Amino acid sequence: MELHELTDKTVLVTMVFQTAEGQTVEQRQVFGRVFDTGPQGILLFLEPSGNEFALPPNTRNLTPADPGEYRLEPDGQVVTNPDYLATWTVRRRD
Repeated sequence: MELHELTDKTVLVTMVFQTAEGQTVEQRQVFGRVFDTGPQGILLFLEPSGNEFALPPNTRNLTPADPGEYRLEPDGQVVTNPDYLATWTVRRRD
């Protein structure tokens, strides 16, 4: 998949934050519509806030989403039929 193919697609992003030893300490989920792509990254307008959010400029961590409803943790917000799922693990360096 090319970056430009993501424009106007909805992405549900899961971010897993870990200690340097690999222990998960927090998980966050956000979703939004891609409004721009390029060397600066994959840029989304988050819903419902409208805030901008940037992902790295590659598609390795994106997979097509199965149709259906996805309940976000921890607030329970429901996302219906996103186009893609993205998971990123952020590990602290100590």
